[in-house]
Amino acid sequence: MDAARLDVTYTPKRLHRSLREAGIDCDEAPVVLVICTIRPPPAEPTANLLAPLVVCPHCLRGAQILLPDTGYGSREPLFARIAA
Repeated sequence: MDAARLDVTYTPKRLHRSLREAGIDCDEAPVVLVICTIRPPPAEPTANLLAPLVVCPHCLRGAQILLPDTGYGSREPLFARIAA
């Protein structure tokens, strides 16, 4: 799921640096995606905000980036994070 649809904030500078560390050099704003898990009812769907997928739209390369200092978890309630 596109992280732009959720109420989350990732620091662009941090995302670019993490991509460079993964060997991906991109000048464009990366696309940030989160992995969602849908379990059988009555469990609420969750999103992994701790480790988003960050993709360079120019070269179509990306990496899953671990961001432990953001305060986000790997099983955040999805519906509570959907931006209005």
